Amino acid sequence: MSSIYRAIMRQALKIMWQTKFLWFFGLFAAVLETDRVVNLVVDKYPRLFDLSNFLTTLREAYLVDGWKVFWPSFGAFFTNFTLGNGLLLLLFVVLGIFLLWLALVSQAALFSGAYKIYKKQKTSFGALVKIGNAKFWKTLWLNLLTRVSIGVVWFVLGLPFALIFVARGVDWSQSVFIIASFIASIIFALFVYFLFRYALMYMLNDGVSTGTAIKAGWNLFKKNWLVSIEMAIVLFLADVLTVIVLLVGIFVLLLVYAILGAIGLAGLNLIIFVILTLAAILWIIWVAALSSVFRHTTWTILFVRISEGEVLPKIMRLVGSGLLNKQSDVK
Repeated sequence: MSSIYRAIMRQALKIMWQTKFLWFFGLFAAVLETDRVVNLVVDKYPRLFDLSNFLTTLREAYLVDGWKVFWPSFGAFFTNFTLGNGLLLLLFVVLGIFLLWLALVSQAALFSGAYKIYKKQKTSFGALVKIGNAKFWKTLWLNLLTRVSIGVVWFVLGLPFALIFVARGVDWSQSVFIIASFIASIIFALFVYFLFRYALMYMLNDGVSTGTAIKAGWNLFKKNWLVSIEMAIVLFLADVLTVIVLLVGIFVLLLVYAILGAIGLAGLNLIIFVILTLAAILWIIWVAALSSVFRHTTWTILFVRISEGEVLPKIMRLVGSGLLNKQSDVK
């Protein structure tokens, strides 16, 4: 890790720890972080197995003419649909819309708050809520564009394989194709991740339109794509460390429960279990909020650094240093 990345992460940790009202935004902004780099690389693997199971079921239905069973079942769903089910569905829809609004407002507020604090500008919880609410629709469109872009690529790359598999089954050539398409989709997803992350920060901090923000984000990414990848690797390692810390905390709580149980507090077992379970939930929520604040702040500081001047990638500095050493040895 280079001194630049160490400095950025130290500043991010300082802002994260000292500005506690950002923790609230971090908790709900974490809902939208299914597109972060660790998820783009790791969480896609289970989808391959899910897709395989789905396609296998689809192929079996195709072979036994099982499509005819689908439509009666689909009609029965609406026939048995009651008013109570409708109200329950409406409640979930309203709750989902509220959580989506809160997550998007929190994401905008977190990026804006990190930017203002890093730039030594005054801000507050209420001011950031107003900014997040004012930028809600633009933030929503950029998040939708991110997910739709990645989804379209997954669909386009996976559709030929799916059609061939359903009709003919699988062979080695299709296995090669799906592996190649999977790698291509990961590369594209990383590109989309960087592009729209920078575009979002341009839109929030410079007050430009969505189209202008995307163009500016593209130009910034073109000039700093290697730095972006290096920072993504650093944050991936930070995510791994966060998971380790999270698991250590849960292990400690389990150890406390085992020790208290060994002591023989039989009458308090249920109470202790409930307390430690609540403690574990609070621990997970707290770590998730801090991790989200740290990641958003790190990307914000990097955005400021690369938009205000050139940041030389670590690998280029290593190559340059090696060439200088070689030249000095020749002399």
